[in-house]
Amino acid sequence: MAHQQTTIFVKVQQQKLQKLVTETMQLKALLPKVVHGDILHATTKLRHLEMVLEDRDKEVEKLRLDCEHLRAKLDIALGDCQKEKEDKLKARRQLSDAQRQLEQQADFCTSLGAVVCTLLWRVSRSEASVQAILVGCKVKEFFTLASQTVESYVKSMPGDFKTEDAGGDESQFVLAMAGIVTNIAATACGREYLMSMPGGKTILDVFLQILMELSTGQCIKFKTLILMTLYNVSINTSGLLYLAEKQGMVKLLCWLLEGEQDAELRCQALRLIQSLLLEPGTSQEVADGVRSCLPEHFLQSLVANRHVELRDAAKELHEDLQAIHIKA
Repeated sequence: MAHQQTTIFVKVQQQKLQKLVTETMQLKALLPKVVHGDILHATTKLRHLEMVLEDRDKEVEKLRLDCEHLRAKLDIALGDCQKEKEDKLKARRQLSDAQRQLEQQADFCTSLGAVVCTLLWRVSRSEASVQAILVGCKVKEFFTLASQTVESYVKSMPGDFKTEDAGGDESQFVLAMAGIVTNIAATACGREYLMSMPGGKTILDVFLQILMELSTGQCIKFKTLILMTLYNVSINTSGLLYLAEKQGMVKLLCWLLEGEQDAELRCQALRLIQSLLLEPGTSQEVADGVRSCLPEHFLQSLVANRHVELRDAAKELHEDLQAIHIKA
């Protein structure tokens, strides 16, 4: 039996069919507009994106140019930096050379000063030579230089190493300068000059300051020369009064007597104390200061010392103190 195709029909109202036809025609009419609007919007957006991309390209190009410019500046800066390093290295080498030359010149000047002053020290033992020195045109400069040199010498030493280097040019230079001043003070004209000129009193003040700064057992020769200078100055009436009026003078000398062990240095300290006792205006004050600083048993130990000069000087001082005590 052959299959028969059955057609099914749906019965639709005329009104609904008409409505369906109308909607279909409306869709046909609206579809191009909708599609065209989307395309237009997409086109506009695409153009905008193209413009943004173009701006980005321009910005990237600008950044690239800026980067190249900065790279060029960096290369220049690196070159300048390298040149500056080379210049600094060159300057450091020049500075090192200059310092080495300066040290060599300083060593030469110190050596020359040591030789010249040592010779002058020997020459100044003669009173005629001292007179010739004092009438020279550079004598004021000498005392100024001597004050500065000995003061700088002491200050430049480390606190625990203020010792004399017998073979050192610097030590010999300073000792020779002090020796020249000592020899000048050993003459009447020299003592008068020291007390009449500001430079002379200045170096005496520097010497006193050095005695206070140097510790026990240090720079014995230097301190001995200083004490000899002060003793020589005390022979002059103005010099004796100048030293006697110095605050702490007696206490300093007594401290040296008790602390130092060198016989020559102690002799010079005793002689200076004995000289200070000769100043009428301050003799009682000096005597009281000595008795308060030095115990009687210490003076007796000096009187009994085996060193002849030290023993004699201590005995004379002890007798002078007793005489002043009896007069008081």
